[in-house]
Amino acid sequence: MGITTVMATAALAGCTNPSGGSDSGSSGPAPAGTPKEKTFTFLDYSNASWPYNKDWPVWKYIKEKTGVTLNIQVPPDALLDNALNLTVASGNMPDMLYTQSKKTADKFGQQGALVNILDYVNEMPNLKKWMQQFPTDTQNAMSSDGKMYIFPNHGIGETNRMNWMYREDIFKKNGLSAPATWDELYDTLKKLKQAYPDSYPFAWRSGLQYLRNLAPAFATGGR
Repeated sequence: MGITTVMATAALAGCTNPSGGSDSGSSGPAPAGTPKEKTFTFLDYSNASWPYNKDWPVWKYIKEKTGVTLNIQVPPDALLDNALNLTVASGNMPDMLYTQSKKTADKFGQQGALVNILDYVNEMPNLKKWMQQFPTDTQNAMSSDGKMYIFPNHGIGETNRMNWMYREDIFKKNGLSAPATWDELYDTLKKLKQAYPDSYPFAWRSGLQYLRNLAPAFATGGR
């Protein structure tokens, strides 16, 4: 999750230290084969279901592989959109920031708050090679102005697969089996509604927005 978050971060803020990050206080050049230590400020998101934890192993793994320490800033009210708007408006930008949508990154990028990653791709040989390997994912990260304000990502769908969960005790109590088809799901929901008329037999944690995930099965996706 942490690695995905880093790869999904918006580009380095346009008004940050031109040397490429905050001063890390490292003394002298690093030994051969050891990444040079740097510290970057990073405006991140903390979800109530998986709140940010400074002791997550991923932060250590990132430092071991890259020499980078991330100084994480988390909005106190967990409202990331508000924090992004206030941060950009203040002009006191972190080195990196996380956005929950490409649309947000494109908006701030076109306002001049974020740098164009393509201007620095020749300094990032691994990213350049990755972009050549995954041209479709690269194109999907492009803004309408032909620039790139968010790092492309490949495989995020694999990390965000969803699982169905049901109350096994309730199903057993009412003689129900886990549905295997859409028709069985519909019939099961009707029976649950009859048994518990004051309840909702089918629900999502975040409201009805995930109903769209069922749409492709009925050829109505994106409509």
